[in-house]
Amino acid sequence: MTRHVIREYGVSSSALSNWVRKYAQVQVDNNTVLTAQQIKALQRRNAELEEENLILKKPL
Repeated sequence: MTRHVIREYGVSSSALSNWVRKYAQVQVDNNTVLTAQQIKALQRRNAELEEENLILKKPL
């Protein structure tokens, strides 16, 4: 199947692999499906919020 897609659309195998990795969906619970891109965005946001919490917890 992969070779067929590569030939049909004229993309490299590494480009196809990157695309699949980026846009593959992951089911996190019964009602939620996320792409790898969405998970990375959530991880970045979580890191930002954790940093903000550390700053706010510091005594004045």
